[in-house]
Parts: sequence; structure tokens; C-alpha cells
Amino acid sequence: MAQTNSDDPKKKNKNKFVIKTRSVGSGLLLLTMVYDVLIWGATGFTGALVVEYAAQRYGSDSSVSFALGGRNQAKLAEVKASVGAAYPAVLKWPVLMGDSDRQEDMDAVVSKVRVVAACVGPFAKYGAKLVDACVRLGVDYVDITGEYTFVKTLVDKYHNQAMLKNLLIVPCCGFDCVPSDVAAYLAEKTLEEKLHREVDYIYTSVDKLDGTVSGGTLATIGNEMKSLDVGSLRNYWLLAPGRKPRQATINDGEWVNKKSIIKLFF
Repeated sequence: MAQTNSDDPKKKNKNKFVIKTRSVGSGLLLLTMVYDVLIWGATGFTGALVVEYAAQRYGSDSSVSFALGGRNQAKLAEVKASVGAAYPAVLKWPVLMGDSDRQEDMDAVVSKVRVVAACVGPFAKYGAKLVDACVRLGVDYVDITGEYTFVKTLVDKYHNQAMLKNLLIVPCCGFDCVPSDVAAYLAEKTLEEKLHREVDYIYTSVDKLDGTVSGGTLATIGNEMKSLDVGSLRNYWLLAPGRKPRQATINDGEWVNKKSIIKLFF
């Protein structure tokens, strides 16, 4: 949403962890240890992959501190032990426990970190209270959702607040969003450079997918079907206020074959 203010002292401190104070009740100050990144939902399929990547990329970097979060302490311990066997630094990462359905739990967890990387879906079911805590407590947030009706809710409810607080709320950082976003960017850039024309629409299709669907993705599909909003599904501009809603037809666009695409790009 808005760029983070570089003058914010919590963004400039690069120590392993910091201590911050916050007032409660009648002015009593509590000391809280703050970590740079919380991987929330670390025991899920994607969450565990994020933990492994973070360990591989930042495990030996003492300037970045991580915490693992979730609601099942035993499973979190298993993830730490599994990843820690290859990357021992993970064994020292703290665990922050909480229930996504309890706002007080999300507030307590978020108050201890600078950035939340959320990997728990369905986000419409488990993500609302976490985002709310991040916005109120001034913590940046990213997630892997592909639920654009959930994203629309975030934009409507939190965009202005995030702008005022210089917070980053960045949904859709997962597999079902990043490839299409990056591909669209590269396609537009290449077409403008080679053909010197602006791009009106970009259509994305998938010919083949390898692998299996995770439990979280299956749960998300089930949750979306229960709360199916046909109007939103047909609105291409749901996340682009001011654009006229438009329903696609089978004849939209000028389709080109794969050889033409390959020739254009390479």
C-alpha cells in the first residue's frame, strides 16, 4: 500500500532483537522482545517451505531475526527439528503461540514482531484478526492468499489506515499470484520494447501443473465455494476501483500461437 517510512526507528535497528516498551492499563510499561519476521503458520505445507527458505537464505545472518508462529506447539517443534537438522540456526528461533480465532492472541503475537509473513489459509477464515492486529499495532504484513474477495475486504477496510501509518499490507505473494503477476509484467515490458505499443489486456493460461494440491489450498477452495460471490468472480476490476466492471467472452482478445510468443520473446 504505502512505502514504509525510512525514518521509523524500528526499521533502522538491525540487531538480533530489540526491546520495546508499550503501555497497558494505568500506564504500566511492559518490556517486549521484538523479532524482525514472524512466519505465521509455519507447520503448514507452504509455511514449512518458507521456514526452510528463510533458514537457507538468512540462517547465518545475525542481523535478521525470525520467529515461528502457530497454534500447535508440538508441530512447531517438529518443524524446528526437521529444518534445524540441516540449518542449526533454526533451533534457536523462538516460537510464538496463538489462535487465529482469538483477537487477543493475534495482538500478543503481532506485538513481538516487525513483519508478519502469513501462510495460514483459508485467509477469509483465519486471516482477518491477524491483519487487524498488524494495522492497529503498526506491523507490516505479507501473505500467500489467492482469495481476491478477501483481498478486496482488506483494501476496503485497511487501505487508508495503512497509508496513514506508512504500513505495507501485501497479499498475494504465493504461487497462484506471483507467476501471473511477473509474467504479465514481463509480457507488457517486452511488447512495449519490441512493438512500441501499449498493452490493453493480458490473458494468462496454464497448460500443465506438476505436483499436488496442499491441504490449505483444498480448504480454501471449499471455503470459497461456501461463500461463492458470482458477481465478484465475474468482475475483472474488483481490485481496481474506478475501472468499469467487464465480463469476458470467449472471443475476447487476439490469440496467438506458442511459436509466435516464443519468437517474440526470444
